[in-house]
Amino acid sequence: MLMGKINSGPYIHFGSHKQLLNSIDTDFYTGKFVDRNHRSTEHILPKSKNGKSNIKNYAMTDIFVNSKRSNYSLEQWLYIHPDYLENMRAYIEKYWNTIIDKVKHGKEVKKTLKKLNIEIYIGK
Repeated sequence: MLMGKINSGPYIHFGSHKQLLNSIDTDFYTGKFVDRNHRSTEHILPKSKNGKSNIKNYAMTDIFVNSKRSNYSLEQWLYIHPDYLENMRAYIEKYWNTIIDKVKHGKEVKKTLKKLNIEIYIGK
């Protein structure tokens, strides 16, 4: 569904979780700072693969990265981009205690990844 334009190019709206997008400024996959206008809510387990729409299954990512991931499973996405695993670890550690929807965001993201058989080791 086409929702608007950024830099004269169309983008797809992926949904948003205001508190997540206002609290998090680092891309889950690339580890880069994301300008507020380019932030999107990423479903770690895609909705098309029965992923839930809640903070436990959300991460913040750049809209263009989100668009490129499309419908890839996380396993497929990490096979294509193995360097993203370290950025995901850093994201979890950075936002471990960030409270969103009354839960610790980083801690819940780690649990979601574990359910997908992706173990992230951090110093917590």
